[in-house]
Amino acid sequence: MIITAPGVALLRARTTAALAGRLPGHARRLSWDCGQLAAFQRRRLRELLARAIRGSPFHAGRLAGIDPGRFELPDLPQLPVMTKKQMMANFERVVTNRRLTRDLVNRHLAGSGTDPALLLGDFVCLVSGGSSGLRGVFVQTLDEYSEFGATVTRRPFARLVALGEPPPGGVTVGMVGAASPVHSSGFGSVTITGPPLGFVSIPATLPTAELVERLNAVQPAAHPVRAHRPVLPGRGRLGRLAAGRGRGPRGRHLPLRRRRGAPARRHQRPGQGRRGDRVPGPPDRPRRRDHGRRRRDFDRAAVIAAVGASLRRAGVREPLVTLGVGSSIARDPRTGKIRRFIPLGAG
Repeated sequence: MIITAPGVALLRARTTAALAGRLPGHARRLSWDCGQLAAFQRRRLRELLARAIRGSPFHAGRLAGIDPGRFELPDLPQLPVMTKKQMMANFERVVTNRRLTRDLVNRHLAGSGTDPALLLGDFVCLVSGGSSGLRGVFVQTLDEYSEFGATVTRRPFARLVALGEPPPGGVTVGMVGAASPVHSSGFGSVTITGPPLGFVSIPATLPTAELVERLNAVQPAAHPVRAHRPVLPGRGRLGRLAAGRGRGPRGRHLPLRRRRGAPARRHQRPGQGRRGDRVPGPPDRPRRRDHGRRRRDFDRAAVIAAVGASLRRAGVREPLVTLGVGSSIARDPRTGKIRRFIPLGAG
């Protein structure tokens, strides 16, 4: 069942209410000590194992002999790992709701490329696979998706609570993600619009310079506490972002730098000043006019040597590194992801 336009408004209301109801409890967890965290993790892990054994024929067979009521956190390495390939090959036996089939979910996803929709009135269906090349589908209830959303947004929510009086309309969180609602970030940006929190998603398919420009354009909305109260507790005023020329992205983070004289925001090294102090930015450099073009001084041999050295440090004894240069890199049309892992022998 795919909901229509009026249903999108209802979906937004349901998602926002579910998220708002969970955020206070999630924010309180940030102050828990190790004992409280361990007790919570143990309880939730036991509940998860019991539910998997009870509702999933696939997991019931794999977890035979496991007693959820006595399972401890140090026993986690004993559990078998389920790969995405195994999950997709055994989809109907993996899920805990017998109404869900792989064909039903795929047909629902095919009709949800533009507007967010719920399957059977309650299930959020998401797709992944741009990085590995193996398409995976993931199904969860709206409440379960909201639980995940609360884990991601509880820190900015906690900062709002620390201010005492939140700004009108709550706060909007800017993020770089997929534009399609069949991806987690795309679904959240359409359905979680605040208050107390809302998402603004910048498509990951844009060039870095345009990503930075859009993030800066969103910034006043992304941090309305700036106008409501100029300084966050323990933090300085917010600065602007600029495209950096460092060693490249770390994980999924853009290579960004602060403009000259912009405040320090996070991840300072020791000796750079207290959090919130103003730190001089890097010296001004001549502005490059060739954004998005391949550099003519590209050193293929140096890149191959650097990748090989990195692989050897990671434990690969005799890495074989080849390099091809192309004019563009194809992205998954649904998620905007780049395929990063290609099996040996595949094209």
